[in-house]
Amino acid sequence: MIPGAMISLWVLRCYITFRHEAVGETHRVLNKSGLAVFYEPVENSKVFDFIQNVFPAGKRGAQWYRPSILERKLWSMYMETLDDRTLTNQELILAGTQFKTVKIRSYGFLIRLVRLIGERYKDALTAIDNVLLAILPPLRRLCQTVLIEYQK
Repeated sequence: MIPGAMISLWVLRCYITFRHEAVGETHRVLNKSGLAVFYEPVENSKVFDFIQNVFPAGKRGAQWYRPSILERKLWSMYMETLDDRTLTNQELILAGTQFKTVKIRSYGFLIRLVRLIGERYKDALTAIDNVLLAILPPLRRLCQTVLIEYQK
């Protein structure tokens, strides 16, 4: 482990109400050259967000079920009870303003298709993602996950 490092998964999404406080507390507890790394889901594209919400996620009645946006009553009830949401890159950058540097690395562009075409294509989609994101950096804005580094 790196001295003065902190690594977290999906912390900022789960506590959206407190994301500035969470990042502020992270800044407070790190030593003066500390590094905080978060792996977070993001949604920077309103088009992808809409398309994703057209399809329900999970099984009806399950704890993590998300109805389709087309099921208006269920969607409305879902949104009323939602206490977290996916952040944008800009929100993650703004949350880390007290840090010296903030770096974002994006992952998961084509992996979004897994729910439509099946899990067996996951490795192939990941490999294609790596090539596409290296060749076409603007596509990073459409990725679903980021690794964000806050350097003190």
